[in-house]
Amino acid sequence: MDGARRSERRRVQQFLVELNPALEAARKLERELDRHLAHRFNVFNYMGDGRPNEVLLSRIIGDLLNPAALHGQGASQLGIMLDKLSAESGAPRPRPDFSKPVRVQLERLIPGGRLIDITVDVATGAGPWCLAFENKPFAGDQPNQVRDYLKYLEDEYKDRFLLIYLSPRGEGPTDYSLPKEELPRWRGRLLVMPYWRDPESAGREGEYVEENEGGPKDEGEAGAPEAEGGREADDAPEDEPALPDDVFADFRTRFSLADWFAACRTQCHADRLRWFLRDAAAFCRQQFGGHSMATDSDTRAIQEYLFANPNQLETAQTVWDAWPGLKAELCGGFLEHLRAEIHRRVRGALPDIAPDLRVECRYGGEKKWSNFLWLNRPGWPAWDKPITNHPPGEGCTGVVLQSLGPGPNHWRWGVLHPLDKNKGTDRDKERRKALEDRLRRDLEPCGSLLWWPYVCQVRDDMTRWDSLLPELYRETKDGGGTITDYYVEGMIDLAAKAIPIIEEVEQAGTPS
Repeated sequence: MDGARRSERRRVQQFLVELNPALEAARKLERELDRHLAHRFNVFNYMGDGRPNEVLLSRIIGDLLNPAALHGQGASQLGIMLDKLSAESGAPRPRPDFSKPVRVQLERLIPGGRLIDITVDVATGAGPWCLAFENKPFAGDQPNQVRDYLKYLEDEYKDRFLLIYLSPRGEGPTDYSLPKEELPRWRGRLLVMPYWRDPESAGREGEYVEENEGGPKDEGEAGAPEAEGGREADDAPEDEPALPDDVFADFRTRFSLADWFAACRTQCHADRLRWFLRDAAAFCRQQFGGHSMATDSDTRAIQEYLFANPNQLETAQTVWDAWPGLKAELCGGFLEHLRAEIHRRVRGALPDIAPDLRVECRYGGEKKWSNFLWLNRPGWPAWDKPITNHPPGEGCTGVVLQSLGPGPNHWRWGVLHPLDKNKGTDRDKERRKALEDRLRRDLEPCGSLLWWPYVCQVRDDMTRWDSLLPELYRETKDGGGTITDYYVEGMIDLAAKAIPIIEEVEQAGTPS
């Protein structure tokens, strides 16, 4: 090791050693705040299985937009949403007549059997105007889904509507749901809103800020330290040019659902509702805001240390630059560790299946849907034209663990089929439906998607690897642990139940 590298290593070591006492003090304060103020308590942690599902989130949004709902705030929250959206869409803001009832519908049935997640019908002088939401926090698109919604809304309301595609970080609908060449037609009628986007600067109107940064103080907060909150780099900051393939750059709102929750909170004087809105904004940040290993107190401690020791800024930048590569190595290593553990343990758990069972994995990094672990058998029939985000191989059905992303986060597992359930011959569709029916009948209750005859979400405390990196490293090094057991035992249990069904149904004939 040359002198320069030794010097750099000593600087980094000194930086980390000096930082440790500040972090320990911050964590001690965090524990005290938890005891006296429960400041990290969030009601959303108790909804569903540790995470609200899509229907519940739609119900919350719809209720807050409904002037007649029990929140008691009248049309103020709907008005905030309309003001923000009119500035984004370029279309004139509707002039609602709130003396007439506002009609809010959840899962509105339209011709063809589709359901729009939320519609808000507002009376105006020009006729009824509709604000619609397609809520996509976790699920994927259906074929021509957004296209059908836009055409229906146009038929019903002419130009008096706006459809919001609500996604985790501002991802737009897939080409499968809305062909990209049709986008210009819907300018001013379609917007893409993220659940969370990272603020460019703290405290700007409408941006999500942590408790005590804005709005009226809650009772009992006097003397509580301000929580400034950590800021993470945005995927596409406004001051950087959009990527050439980012066709939704002009459709994406500059404010998020979390920002709307925060803006509503500043206009609300009902304590119970303001606490709920704070929790809703925090949920968006925690669930969709990327990695969050550090608490807010940790973040403040590091910032204060660096302000007090500016000579360490260059070292901090070096640590930051090293982090993406380290993260990829740790997460990819843990995925390979899971693969090896499944391969080892499956011999004892499934002796009849194990001899020719293939257990493979692929770590694709930050790209959505690019991280896989899958199990299948060489004798299973291959299907033509498998989907691009299907695990590599021979286009076979498989028992699959996959991250939705971005990055190695939001994992789901189930049975992944390489053929869209709406594609193929009648016989293909019949066998695909038979597979889905058997899996849903014989396995624990879960859902299904276009390419997933059977799919479940991974438990919430296990699904965000960004925030589990120290544990992932320890378990990879030690050969196992709680997270390893959860994934390995879950995949083996799923395989034991699903593989006999897959073989029975898929071996009934060769796919076309």
